[in-house]
Amino acid sequence: MRIRKQYKFESSHIVRNAVSRRCSHSFHGHSGIVEVFFKSDHLDRGGMVYDFGAMKDFVGSFLDMFDHSTHLWGEETDEIIEFFMKNNERWVVLPYNPTAENYAVMFKDVINELLKVSPYNNGEGKVYCSGVIYHETRTGYAEAEENDTLGVTFDDMTFSPETLTEVSDKLLEYIISSRVIGNTNE
Repeated sequence: MRIRKQYKFESSHIVRNAVSRRCSHSFHGHSGIVEVFFKSDHLDRGGMVYDFGAMKDFVGSFLDMFDHSTHLWGEETDEIIEFFMKNNERWVVLPYNPTAENYAVMFKDVINELLKVSPYNNGEGKVYCSGVIYHETRTGYAEAEENDTLGVTFDDMTFSPETLTEVSDKLLEYIISSRVIGNTNE
């Protein structure tokens, strides 16, 4: 059995190396829709794969960090990254070019990371994200399937301080603990 939860965010980006000059040479915005698919090895005590309400603290809060923000590829010039960091409150620096394809796989990878640390208290099974569809426009989307992976983790992304102000307490605890662990292992 598979369930789906849909999320939405507004954002801007530039897609370097794209064939379309508009996409590769101009920052532009999208009303992105993210469809997240979940599977489990069995249903919980309520007869569900994963309660939609339980998704808010980790999955919903994570995807909300991308709302009303500029998404930058870490390989942008220092000048461009510094400009957005200085002039925007909300930005995210990503390890890959912010294409629809990369969004779909990155979201799937990180959601699976977050599901591993999510608290379960209703007899949930082994819940995992089996796929993500990222609708960049009304007519175009990219779909990450179960075996697609970039190996991206939450720590591979850099979020502006403002993107952290509205995250759930549970996600913030995870962010803080993962960053501390990451720093001690360096």
